[in-house]
Amino acid sequence: MIIILDSNIWIQDSWRLSPKFEILFSFAKKTKASIVIPEIVFLEIKSNYIKKLREAREGLRKAQRNAEKVFHGKQFEVLKEEEVYASVETFIKKLTSKVNDSNGIFSADLITSKNPDSHFQEVIGRIIARKRPATETKENFKDCLIWLCVLEAECISQRAKFESKKSREQKKVAFISSNTRDFADSNDIKRLHPELLAESRERGISVLYYVDLEHFLRDFAAEKIEFINENWILENIDFSDIEYEIDDAMMSSISEIEKLVSSTNANLPDGILQLTCNGTNYSDDFYVHEISDECIIIMIAFDSDYTVELEVRDGSIKYCSSIHVRGWFSCEVIEREVQNIRLEDYSWTIH
Repeated sequence: MIIILDSNIWIQDSWRLSPKFEILFSFAKKTKASIVIPEIVFLEIKSNYIKKLREAREGLRKAQRNAEKVFHGKQFEVLKEEEVYASVETFIKKLTSKVNDSNGIFSADLITSKNPDSHFQEVIGRIIARKRPATETKENFKDCLIWLCVLEAECISQRAKFESKKSREQKKVAFISSNTRDFADSNDIKRLHPELLAESRERGISVLYYVDLEHFLRDFAAEKIEFINENWILENIDFSDIEYEIDDAMMSSISEIEKLVSSTNANLPDGILQLTCNGTNYSDDFYVHEISDECIIIMIAFDSDYTVELEVRDGSIKYCSSIHVRGWFSCEVIEREVQNIRLEDYSWTIH
C-alpha cells in the first residue's frame, strides 16, 4: 500500500508526536507500506511551521515588552530570526527521520518525476478544462499537483525500490485529505469524487479516500489484543480524566461559540458565556495498535455534553442551551497499566 497525506493532515501535529502518527509510522513499518510526501505538500508543511514559529515569537515579544515594563526596563531575550531557521532545520530532520524510518519516500523529486514542464502543462490543462480538482470556481493549482502525485504514486514507489513486484496491493493508494470540497463526492464526503474515481480507475489504480487519519487507521492499523475489550476499557479508564483537556479545548472555542450564539439569537444582552460539563462517556468505538512489546496505544471514542449559559450583570441567566462534543482520546497501556491519557480530536454542535 502507498499512503499519501495532504498537508492539512500533516499540519494537525507539527512534530508528528501524537499517538495517531505513531500508529501510522508503526503500521507502515510493520506492513512495508510506503508513506509518500509530495514536494508541494512538504513545502506547505514547512511554510506552516515557519508561520507558527513566527507567530509564537511575536507572542513572546509582546510578553517581553509587558515584562520589561513590570520589571522596570530589565531585558529579556526573545527567539531570534536565526533561531527560527535553526528550529526549522531541526523540524525537517525529525520529520525526514520519522518518515524514512517507516518505509517512507520523502519525495522531493515527486513533482519532477515525469518532467517538470509536462507536469505543469498537465496542471494548466486541467485548470483550463476545469477538470477536477480544478473547478468552475477555483483553479486549485496545488490540489491538481497533489492529485497527479496520487496517480503516479505506484511508479514512484517502484522507482524507490520499496517493492520490486507489481501486485494488486501495490496499486492500492490511500489518499487522506480533509479537503472534501475538491476531492470528495458532494453526496457522500467519505467517498472520492466520481470524476477522480473514474480517472484513477482508467489508470488501473485503486484510490482509497479518507477525510481524516483516524478513519484510515481504524480500517487498516487496528489490531486485536486479547485482554483489551470494551469491558476492560470501562473498568480501567476513568473518563473524567479526559474532561480537563476537553474543558480546555472548549474554552479555546469560546469565541466561536459566542459568535454562533449571537448569530442565532438576536437581541441578547451583554454577558459572560459559562460552559459546564455534564459528563463524558464511552461512545462504543475503539481500536488498538501495538507500538512495541512494551507499549500499546488505544484510541477511544467519547461523547460529552455541556450546558452553555449566558450570565448577565445581575447574575440572571438570559440564555441556556446544550453542546454535544464528540471525539477521540488516546492512552498508552504499559504492563497493563493505563498511562498518558490525552485528547486527540473533537468536534461540537449546539442543540
